[in-house]
Amino acid sequence: MNPGSFNPGAASRYAVTHSVTSAAIPLHSHSEYVVSYYFRGSCRCSIGSVHGVQFQPGDVGLLNPGEAHQDFASLAEREYLTIKIQKPFVRGILQDAGYSRTSFPAFPTAKVDGGRELARVCEAMRREGEQKEWGYEVLLESLVTELSIRLFRQFTPLTAETDLLTRTPKDFRQEVRRALDYLHENYRMDFDLNRLAEAAGLSKYYLDRIFKDATGFRPHAYMTRLRIETAERMLTEGSKAAAEIALDLGFADQSHFSNVFKRHTGVSPQRFRALRRGHKRHQGMD
Repeated sequence: MNPGSFNPGAASRYAVTHSVTSAAIPLHSHSEYVVSYYFRGSCRCSIGSVHGVQFQPGDVGLLNPGEAHQDFASLAEREYLTIKIQKPFVRGILQDAGYSRTSFPAFPTAKVDGGRELARVCEAMRREGEQKEWGYEVLLESLVTELSIRLFRQFTPLTAETDLLTRTPKDFRQEVRRALDYLHENYRMDFDLNRLAEAAGLSKYYLDRIFKDATGFRPHAYMTRLRIETAERMLTEGSKAAAEIALDLGFADQSHFSNVFKRHTGVSPQRFRALRRGHKRHQGMD
């Protein structure tokens, strides 16, 4: 492996970077479209108001221009390819492909399953960048073009036949964000998909599908994750007993809380607190 930027000379159109790291990447944004393909390891990110988006090998991350995001530190190294595609280059690709609208399309989801074709394209990019054989820059541009077309083919309603598909992709993302805002404000309450769908302005069946596309979780699973993340902070930073935390976060009782917490973290709440306090003491001794 040879991590690094493959084509600094093409920065006016696109840039391809191969990364291997376990470090956190602080909140930032880009003026370009950004596509990430994960080869190995896992990564948890925050994208806009979407928190805890989890990426695994074979997943593709999608960022629209100006979309704030950050990567959290991972336990093991994650290897991924980042493709930054300038808006004028995207414009040219779409026009060549017959896209006649004046506005730029937006990715409606933060994550998609790469599938066989996108995996093939990204593996070829990594190989060309590592080997840098004669003409590799030309092949990279061709691969970036193919990647762009395959992604926008999934989302751009060029031949839409239904009302849902003729709505702009930006609308879908806004509706998911309304659902996310509702969950972040009400995750301590009993889960109600009907109320969530009403807050988002979609049917519950359609919301359930596009919410998972955007975040990697179904709405109820996402709400549970919010509860567990809050419980982790309370156990680390506070002194409340597990029974009190369970009631604060809307669990039926301490037993229910303990079972759900252990299923997500691998340890009981009491064990988690002991491990975190032991880690803090160890850091204080260094």
